[in-house]
Order: sequence, then C-alpha cells, then structure tokens
Amino acid sequence: MTKRIVFSIFLALVASLIWSVRAQDEDVAYLICAKDGVENKVSRALLERVGSGGEFPNCSRGHKLDEALCPKDKARNRLIDETGARREQCTKDGASLVILAQDRGPDRISPEKLKTFAPETQKQYQLFSQKCGKCHTLARALNAKFHSLEWQKYVKRMMRRPGSEMSETDGREVYRFLKF
Repeated sequence: MTKRIVFSIFLALVASLIWSVRAQDEDVAYLICAKDGVENKVSRALLERVGSGGEFPNCSRGHKLDEALCPKDKARNRLIDETGARREQCTKDGASLVILAQDRGPDRISPEKLKTFAPETQKQYQLFSQKCGKCHTLARALNAKFHSLEWQKYVKRMMRRPGSEMSETDGREVYRFLKF
C-alpha cells in the first residue's frame, strides 16, 4: 500500500514537472534586435501587450525592441504597424518575426522515416512543408504538442493570415497531417 502511495506521488511530481516545462516553453519568445542583431528572450505575455498600449521589451544591450529583424530574410520590421497594431509577420516575405522555443527543434522528418508513412500522409507532409514553411520554420509545428482540436484552431488561424494561400482543402490536408 505504501509503495502505491509513494509511486502515485512520484508520478504526480513528474507530471507537474513536465507541465511546468511545457508552460515555460510556451511562455518564451525570441526577437532579433534590428539595431544590433542580438537575439533577445521575451515573455510571450509581454509581447501580447505590445500594440495594445504596452511597453516595448528591452534588448539585452539596452535598446528598445521596437524593431525586429526577420529571421528568414534579415529585413527590419517595426513591431507596431501604421494602424498601431502589433506586427508578427515580416512585411517583405510574410515570415514570422517571433522565434518560439519549438522553432529550435528538428525542422523536418527524415526521408527514411517519411518512407514508412502511407502515400496519402507523404502527400500531406509535402503540402504541409510547402504551405507552413512560407511563414515560419517547420520545426514550430513538428515540435508543438497540440491535441487535434488545438491543431484545428491553429490551421484555421493560419489560413486567415495574409499570404498563406491555403484553401479549405489544403487546410484540411495539413490538419490531417498534423493530427497524424
């Protein structure tokens, strides 16, 4: 009986540790300062407040992070657009200005592993690579730990982004791959 209680407590501690690490990963973003090119760790909550009257985050070298470099093409972008709204996408190529913790993981499925997938899933992966890789790293989606309803929400949100060029049919196929 005592062993069961100790084991249950151990499992609860491990689960809370995993949840805590996941919550920390989700709360972290990175911006490349346009003034010195330094990557800066920023709270996602602070980033959400930018554009709604919140203060700009500070660069580790003392600058205000009011401009960020696009990680894809190194173009300078103001974090607030002319309407006063927060900008998260590069004006030049539509890529994400925000780097997330998931972006640092594996950014592709190995060809050997891909060959083990059903032909339909391989086609869905190709579509996913083509559509999702336009705006952010594939690592962001491949390393995210979402449930099917969360994926459905995110795919719909990404379909509405300017420049996504993702039809309803494409969105359904990308969703099926991500759910897989």
